[in-house]
Amino acid sequence: MIRAYVPWYLVRNYMVFALVACLGALQLAQAHGGAEHRRVRYAVAAVLLAGAFLGYYALAPELLTPGPAGGELMFLFGGSALLAVMVTRRTSHSERSEESPPPRFFGRYAPSE
Repeated sequence: MIRAYVPWYLVRNYMVFALVACLGALQLAQAHGGAEHRRVRYAVAAVLLAGAFLGYYALAPELLTPGPAGGELMFLFGGSALLAVMVTRRTSHSERSEESPPPRFFGRYAPSE
């Protein structure tokens, strides 16, 4: 049985808030890193980041004050960040063509999968 010290609606809302914010940050990093469609990625990142903070500040102010703290915050944000990385990797992997080189990993090509 899972024990939570914050209400479940707050857990759900914070996970969505953190997921959208992390997706925006990852889109910004991809656009800055020279990925294809840079302008579109910058625009998507701006919309996601602004939408996360403005939307949740207006719709769910209890997320930001006082909100979860300590271990709860680490667990919720970590789960959302991990899910955002998985979503970003899945979408960026499907965009690559067969002829494009594999992604670089610390200056060397990553091992093939």
